[in-house]
Amino acid sequence: MNLKKKHDVNISVIQLDPSEIKAEILLSAEDGGLPDIIIIPSDFLGMHKLMKLYPIPQRWYRENLTPTVRDTVKLQGSYWGIPLIQGNFLLLYYNKKYVQHPATDFNDIILAKNQFIKKKYYANGVELQ
Repeated sequence: MNLKKKHDVNISVIQLDPSEIKAEILLSAEDGGLPDIIIIPSDFLGMHKLMKLYPIPQRWYRENLTPTVRDTVKLQGSYWGIPLIQGNFLLLYYNKKYVQHPATDFNDIILAKNQFIKKKYYANGVELQ
């Protein structure tokens, strides 16, 4: 289908090297040159403010998406993307000495991060003074 003829819309597709995607998106957001649609890994969700993303309206979600799948793109009560592919199995390891209740969603991770910073626990597990 020719979208230009039918809808008067031009579409251009740019594929970036995976190692450059994050930097390109952040630079584009800073310069005000973001595309209308981007396909990125869901682990970029934590940078939604830096990337200047807008929440996705609830009505855009199809009924056949399970709550578990929807939750992969949900943060602070809003959906920040539409899941296209499932299966990027990222793992979160934690030290039981410092974590009594493992995180089950991004909100838990953010809360834990803030608590760790207050206690001067940092990502490498070393206390900085």
